Amino acid sequence: MNSKPSPKSKDYFRSFYKGNKLLFAAVLLITPFLTGAYLSITVLIGQLLDIITDGTEAQLLRVALLILVAIAAYFFLGILEGRLKARFIQKAVKNYRNFCYGKLTAKAISAFSKENTGRYLSVLTNDVTAIEDKYLANIFDVVFDLFLFVATLCLLMYYSPVLTVVSIVLCILPLVVAISMGGKMAVNEKAVSEQNEKFVGSLQDLLRGFSVIKSFKAESRVKTVFSSENEQLEDKKFSRRWYQRLMSVSASAASLFMQLGLFCSRNFSGTQRQYYCRYRSDFRKRCKLPRQPDP
Repeated sequence: MNSKPSPKSKDYFRSFYKGNKLLFAAVLLITPFLTGAYLSITVLIGQLLDIITDGTEAQLLRVALLILVAIAAYFFLGILEGRLKARFIQKAVKNYRNFCYGKLTAKAISAFSKENTGRYLSVLTNDVTAIEDKYLANIFDVVFDLFLFVATLCLLMYYSPVLTVVSIVLCILPLVVAISMGGKMAVNEKAVSEQNEKFVGSLQDLLRGFSVIKSFKAESRVKTVFSSENEQLEDKKFSRRWYQRLMSVSASAASLFMQLGLFCSRNFSGTQRQYYCRYRSDFRKRCKLPRQPDP
């Protein structure tokens, strides 16, 4: 199956960024700073918990003030990023609709009359909503998660290189789950879009022929047709929702397995270190060697 986008689809994709690249770049520029503020809060809260257990009031006050500064920075950057992202999505959707309508008006009368107009209605309504919610709104969330992943990985490497390697290995499982199930999700989305086209087309035909339907008293027959189209559409949506939930639960289970692996590896490494220190201490006592600090 060829998944390479066609030149026409690239034109639709480019319409999102026409006159919109500055906003896109501005949000991307803010994202690493927003990620840094978020990660700083997490690290500082960990330090705060350690200070509460064994620390001075001066240390507690200093870390608390740093947390307040980090929260203020995260709040300001989050508002700015959200404002720019909303403006980007607004302009991208407007560009996309205008581009689609321009393509529609460029068609010849003969070509337009032979095609299902419900398809165009679905593209300009249902498909635009799906693109807005599931693509445009998630672009920057993915970028944020990517920056957060890299920053967390660097921080983990600083604290424990061994756990970093284990984390990278265990991260493969959630990635495999997402990649293996993502293709079927795209198929379900396409099926819902195509069924939406059929439903909108049928609804348009029924409303257009309403006077004829009333004249021939065909309400029951028309109701049957409408119910059939409605049921098929909701069946497709059910399949999409069910598979989306299945993918979400599978990814969550894989993530929990990854966390379990991290805790076990951390506990194992700590236990191994205790056994090593105890063995070395006993060996020194038997050999009457001078005591040295444990690693």
